[in-house]
Amino acid sequence: MPAFALNSKYISAFEQASLTKGDTGEFSIVSELQEIPIRQKSKFILMQPAKSDFFFTNEGIVTSTAKIIKLPPPQDKISTVRNIDKPMPKERYQHTFGYEIRSKLENNNALNDLKYSLKVVYNFYKPETHFSQQFRDINSDDYKTIVNGWIYTIRTAFGKIVNALPKQNRLEFMLFAMDEFKTIDFVKIPLIDGIEFLNSYVAKRILSRGKLLVATDKLIQSKLKTVLDPKQVGFVDEVTGNEKSIHTQALIFQKLQSLESKITLTEYLSKSIGSNKELQDHFDKLFKRETWPIDLRI
Repeated sequence: MPAFALNSKYISAFEQASLTKGDTGEFSIVSELQEIPIRQKSKFILMQPAKSDFFFTNEGIVTSTAKIIKLPPPQDKISTVRNIDKPMPKERYQHTFGYEIRSKLENNNALNDLKYSLKVVYNFYKPETHFSQQFRDINSDDYKTIVNGWIYTIRTAFGKIVNALPKQNRLEFMLFAMDEFKTIDFVKIPLIDGIEFLNSYVAKRILSRGKLLVATDKLIQSKLKTVLDPKQVGFVDEVTGNEKSIHTQALIFQKLQSLESKITLTEYLSKSIGSNKELQDHFDKLFKRETWPIDLRI
C-alpha cells in the first residue's frame, strides 16, 4: 500500500496543528477526482512550512475510508463563466478521512537536510516544488528515509558544495569532470571519485581566489582604511548584477580556511561513512542509477 506526504499548507485541519503520538482527528482533501488513492490504513507523513524550509513533523495512519461529498461550484466562478460565456467549472469533491498520529519526527526532519537523500527530489534549489500540493505519493524507500531521518552523507556533501557554486563554476566543473573522467554519463562514476575531484576543483578554482580576497581585504584595512570604508569596497556579480563587499566575502573565506585547517572534507566524509557503513551502502544501491546531483537551473 502506497504512503503519502500531506502538506499542511493546503489542508486546513493541519495548518496550525502541533501533533503528538496518539492524537486523532479528521482531514479533508478537495479534488476534481471522485476517487483518490488514499485508503484506510494508508501511512502518511505530515509536512509543515516554517520560515524558508519545510519540515516533516509527524508520521500517521489513515483510520477510516473516505467520506465523499460533492461540493457546489463557487458562486464567483459561476458568475464569471456566465459573463464571459465559458464552460462551467469542473465538479469538485471533498474526501474526508480519519487519522491517528503514530510518532513525532524530530531527527533530521528538514526538507533541505534530506533533499539529497530522497529519490523523489531533483529540483535541489526548490525541493518544496515536489510537495506543492495537498498530497503526493512517496515510495517506501523515501518513506523510511524521512521517518528515520537518514542522511546519504556523501551525496549530501557533494550536492551542497557543488550547488552552492555560481552557475558558471558549476558549468566549468562539469566540463572539467567530463575531460577528467572521459565521459558525459556521470552515472557510471562513483560519487566518492566525484567529490574528490570536486574538492580539488574548489581548492584550485575557488579557495585560491579566496586567499586573494582575504589578502586584498587585509591590504585595504591596513593601508586605505583612513581613505575608504573597507565594507564599501566591492564588485558586481556579472551573472546576478548584485553588489558584493570584498570584506564580507573575505570573512566567508577566512571561516572556510579555518574549518579546512581543522579537518579536511575527505577526512570528514571518511569518518561519517565509516561510522554507519551499512546505511551508506543502502543509499549507494538505492541511487546506483542516478547521476551526480548537480542543478543547473539557476
